[in-house]
Amino acid sequence: GHTRSKVRLDRIDDVIFVAPSRVGDRIRLSASVNRVFSDNVIEVGVRVDALGTAADSEWHHINSAYLAFSLLLDRLVATLPHVKAETDSEVRRYLEAVGRRRLRIQRTALKNFSLDTPVLTSDIVPYSPFLLSNPRISRV
Repeated sequence: GHTRSKVRLDRIDDVIFVAPSRVGDRIRLSASVNRVFSDNVIEVGVRVDALGTAADSEWHHINSAYLAFSLLLDRLVATLPHVKAETDSEVRRYLEAVGRRRLRIQRTALKNFSLDTPVLTSDIVPYSPFLLSNPRISRV
C-alpha cells in the first residue's frame, strides 16, 4: 500500500561496487522496500545493472546500496504498514535488513563515542577479556 506521506533520506549504507560500468552502457536501477521498522525507518535496497553494446544481450549487476529513510510524521499517518515478504529473495532481504540496522546503530554509537561515556557490557562483543576487565565498563 501507499501511505502518501513524506520521507527523509537519513543515510546511504553499504554501497557495494561489483563491477565497473563503461561509457555508453545503459543503466537500470531497481529498488525495493526491504523492511519497515517499528520506529518508521524504511530500508530500501537499490540494485544497479548495466547493459553494454548492442552485441551484449545480458544485464550485468554492477552496484548495490542500501538507503535508510524516516517517515516525516503528519496528521494522516502515524505508522507505516509492514512489508509482506513472500518470495525467498524478499524473505532474505527482510531478514538481512535487521543486521544492517544493527550495524547502522553501532556506527552511530561509535561516531558519538566519548572516553567519558560509560560502556555497557550489552553494547560489546562477549568473551573479550580486555573489554570485560576495563574499569570504565559497567556490568549490566
